[in-house]
Amino acid sequence: MKILYICDPIDKLNPQKDSTVFLIEKAWERGYETSVCTINELSVVSSSKNPSVYAKTNLISRVNDNYRWCRANHLETKNLTEFDIVFIRTDPPFDEKYSTASLMLQIAEKNGVKVFNSPQALVNHNEKLSTLDFHHYIPPTLVSSEKSELYDFTKSFKKIVFKPLNEMGGSGVFVVKSSDPNIPAIIETLTKKSSTKIIVQKFLPEIQDGDKRVLILNGEIVECCLTRTPKKGSYIGNLAAGGHASIKPLTTTDRQIALKVSETLAPVGFFILGLDIIGKNLTEINVTSPTGFREINNLSEINIGEIFYNQVNNVLGKT
Repeated sequence: MKILYICDPIDKLNPQKDSTVFLIEKAWERGYETSVCTINELSVVSSSKNPSVYAKTNLISRVNDNYRWCRANHLETKNLTEFDIVFIRTDPPFDEKYSTASLMLQIAEKNGVKVFNSPQALVNHNEKLSTLDFHHYIPPTLVSSEKSELYDFTKSFKKIVFKPLNEMGGSGVFVVKSSDPNIPAIIETLTKKSSTKIIVQKFLPEIQDGDKRVLILNGEIVECCLTRTPKKGSYIGNLAAGGHASIKPLTTTDRQIALKVSETLAPVGFFILGLDIIGKNLTEINVTSPTGFREINNLSEINIGEIFYNQVNNVLGKT
């Protein structure tokens, strides 16, 4: 099998933690041929025939030394139709560059290329806004860029959370009391003087027990969750922000939320979904580059690499 991962530059990936590295390593164990490229290395060529999408790809292989996790064997420009499957796992922000790449990949899909997550679905589903489709499970939420509207919303709760729409890893998140005199400045900074919409939500004290990551692979719910507990003095559970990782079984509510999201989003082309759940509340649906694979694999008895590639084979009609 030939796989292309469209990801961040490989020399920037942390091989001890990165989920894309983990998935590539599991592909090697199965003898799959794995190449990588960045979204900047995509191009479209149009002629008298249909437009075709090309990528400057690096064929990579395992290397055993203390300085690097892979070897780039062969740099070659390839038509994406030469790959059995393409995974786009570039980290946010989902900006104009990311959106353009997604539109280009839709052309590849029209040429028969299997691309996941679906580039059209990526364009249509913001990781934070998509939770609004599951409003029964989310905390009180306002999306706005209007200073007065945002400020009025904060008065309804003792503590609130401000979030930018297109960041990751806890970047740009503020947790403050509603009496905090810095709220107007926070709003002005995050909205870039009312020019950019942000999210403000009621603070969930259950974050002290951890932010749960639930993975869904091709509609199949992984039978445990990665719980990321904030370090002392913090409200951000993301591992990139210093959170502690542990494994817990799914609760009844976790399963209800995951099943509803799976039934809604898997059919439109989301092969990988990473749900963030605090207490009984869905807070985010990660669709660009969901993480947690390595931690779940290492801390539980679940072979998540096997589940992942079994589902890849299901998609491709292989056994």
